[in-house]
Amino acid sequence: MRLHLHIERLVLDGVNVPFASRGAMRAEVEQELARLAGTGAIAPEIAAGVAVPSVRAPQISIERTPAPAPLGRAIAGAVWAAVGRRR
Repeated sequence: MRLHLHIERLVLDGVNVPFASRGAMRAEVEQELARLAGTGAIAPEIAAGVAVPSVRAPQISIERTPAPAPLGRAIAGAVWAAVGRRR
């Protein structure tokens, strides 16, 4: 199965990610989403090939000044919680 996930815009309310850290955070989000997608646990409605205009991911808890890697993994986990298989 091939999965194409396009995130046009990611809104992080109340989080200040320094410009210099954004690339590392983005790379971590992509890597973690790829890992999660590799588990095959994709919601049936997503696996059917639908386009979704927006997804509201669950809230995550982070440190005041998060490091890019843990922040990226937390974001990916929240996104996956919104599009992954619902149990």
